[in-house]
Amino acid sequence: MTLRSGDNFLSSLDDGRTVWFNGKRVESITDHPELSPIAQTVADVYDLHHNPKLAPQLTCTLETGRTISASYRPLDSREAIAERRQTIDFWARRSGGVAGRLPDYQAIINSGLHDMRQVLAAGNPQWADNISNWFEMVRDHDLLQTHAFADAPRDRSRPEADPGYLKIVERRADGIIINGAKSIATIAPIADEFLGLTSPRPNIQADEVLFFAVPMNSEGLHIICRDSLIPRHIVGRPLSPHWDELDAYIIFNKVWVPNERIFHLQEEGPVDLAALGQMFFGIINWALWHILARATTKLEVLLGLANSLADHLGKRQDPAVIATLAQMAIHLESVDALLFRA
Repeated sequence: MTLRSGDNFLSSLDDGRTVWFNGKRVESITDHPELSPIAQTVADVYDLHHNPKLAPQLTCTLETGRTISASYRPLDSREAIAERRQTIDFWARRSGGVAGRLPDYQAIINSGLHDMRQVLAAGNPQWADNISNWFEMVRDHDLLQTHAFADAPRDRSRPEADPGYLKIVERRADGIIINGAKSIATIAPIADEFLGLTSPRPNIQADEVLFFAVPMNSEGLHIICRDSLIPRHIVGRPLSPHWDELDAYIIFNKVWVPNERIFHLQEEGPVDLAALGQMFFGIINWALWHILARATTKLEVLLGLANSLADHLGKRQDPAVIATLAQMAIHLESVDALLFRA
């Protein structure tokens, strides 16, 4: 199988998914003025893997001979981690560090899930196989996925009200039915897959502990986009049209999750928050490293802009400006050194 192309990605968005923007259902993502720019940006990301000059850096070959995105490079040695950092830096520098949920980031979330598969499958060995099979599918097809673990805000003055937490409402022989909501699913309108994670919180119930994945066009799944950051007049704001990744609420209205897409469930009884925390934070550990690596690029951009402003305003010799620039440089070098040491 060849690596995914931009055209393949764009055509895949016409799959009947339910996306809402500004109160209206989106008929065509690729024709929508607020959604199409980020879709084209991601398509360009996929096309760069086919650039002969960049392919050695952006792709790698498995022992099976299959060529995959270097974002899925196994992190099994010091050298592999260093090469992975170079890939992160490449994608971060394309956006100045402002795009946080491109395929490169989602790949490292998936790698964390795969690393933790035996821990999640302690109660059911089949879940480890489910994780491996899903991981290989998204890796080999180079799919884009979103994830969410934050619960939707609720009226905390009314504890008796249904909080709307995502939960199992029916357990069947072929899977589970889930209802509820998750928030801050970045890049969800154009993602292929949704990865559901559960973070530990007080008073969590057994039927609210869910680790799973479903396609974004699943029946009953609604993607509610936040307002766009694209200004009406984009002169002087070149980043907004192309890098607004559009966070979204994900509403699950009796969505079916088949058995093969279940990665961990909690049976009846009290939830062990320590065990849940081990699973959740084990999955996102690599993601935190990725976030800090991208933040380093953003710090580089901000320091460069600050230097340019100092030159433009003739403030290069101002003691206060010199001190501020020095503090920014120290912060940048400190974060980079800690990342390297980690």
